[in-house]
Amino acid sequence: MDCSSCMVGMEKPFSGTFKNTDSNLFDDELTDNIFENRKYLSTEWRPEKILQRDEEVSQYIDALKPALLNQNPTNIFVYGKTGVGKTAVSKKIIADLAAKGAELEINVTTAYLNLEDRTSTYQATVGILNALLPADRQIPESGYSQSVINNMLWDRMDEIGGVIYVILDEIDSLDGDDGILYQIPRAVEEGKVTDANPGLIGISNNLKFHKNLRPKVRDSLCEWEIRFSTYNANQLHAILAQRAKKAFEPGVIDDAAISLAAALAARDSGSARQAIRLLKSAGSLADAAGDTNVTESHVESSFEDLQSTEMLEELKDSTRITRNDNIALWSLSMLTEHQNGSWFSTSEVRAIYNQVRSKNGDPIVSQRAVLDHLNDLYMLGFIDKRTLNKGRGGGSFNQYQLDLDVGLILSLYDDPGYTWIPSCVSFDT
Repeated sequence: MDCSSCMVGMEKPFSGTFKNTDSNLFDDELTDNIFENRKYLSTEWRPEKILQRDEEVSQYIDALKPALLNQNPTNIFVYGKTGVGKTAVSKKIIADLAAKGAELEINVTTAYLNLEDRTSTYQATVGILNALLPADRQIPESGYSQSVINNMLWDRMDEIGGVIYVILDEIDSLDGDDGILYQIPRAVEEGKVTDANPGLIGISNNLKFHKNLRPKVRDSLCEWEIRFSTYNANQLHAILAQRAKKAFEPGVIDDAAISLAAALAARDSGSARQAIRLLKSAGSLADAAGDTNVTESHVESSFEDLQSTEMLEELKDSTRITRNDNIALWSLSMLTEHQNGSWFSTSEVRAIYNQVRSKNGDPIVSQRAVLDHLNDLYMLGFIDKRTLNKGRGGGSFNQYQLDLDVGLILSLYDDPGYTWIPSCVSFDT
């Protein structure tokens, strides 16, 4: 393998002003002329006021209001791409719900759980139970049957009583085991609890997750849907400006650099998380170089580095991009690299896609199957799509184009873990 491909996503060597002397190595390194407090450029920092999500907050309030009126809680499905504020808004509004419940003397309890590392109903149920239990009553992650764990959960809910909202983040991590997503919303109806009234909020980065649920599960969970759209450049600018004012020393960063960071992130992903990381990376780059200001040049250089790193992370995240999605992306990348033009039809991608499948001993698939994978890639931001008309009475068709540098994508697929990549394919279609 070409060694240059191994550098993708890796940190660059230190390029600051370090000098090896007989004194303490940190003596000349503890001044920071760029940052006042880096914590404000951490995605973990939550501002008191959530910006640019008024519509989604309004929908949330409408959905949660019954819980404060002694009515049955609404089950809510929240979805949208990563970095668009789903978790931040959910945590804030659930905290406010519990606080308002206490103010009104209404028993409202909330339990938040991220399912990233909990892929089964058993693991999820244990996590929910422990989130509802005090620290001195936590149970181990294994050693009980599913039925025992379920009964322990229902007993604990009845012990608490009142409205209990369970918030499950990244519910698409559940590996085809969606029982818990049905059981909690139906707990009262099926007599599992008598003194509690549980509701469920499911949060997903997968825009199609709810469509793949069993009908009865979907009907229970998706009583109310809230979709978080990606941020535009103006929205990201407001978010970054709020943080930059606290994070950087006065006068260090000007509005042009913030505007560029917002514009690049909006065009690439619409993700606040990416925009915040970009601004922090630009500041770190300026600091390492000994510069006194964060400029548009720092933002541009940081964006190139972050794009590589984030794309590598996305491609290796099997909960978001499947093996067949990868095959479709690799096929489009090969067409882009070896054929004239940059836009290709579904049938052109399918020709390469099915060669890959055949060489791996898999059956070839229909045009519709490849179309689905291309649309998934489009929704995830890896590729662009356009619809062309064939002329009067001829209908229309889609074409697809890479949204990232083809050389970068193909270098990422140099990873030996992608064992399905064939040694050669034919472009004679």
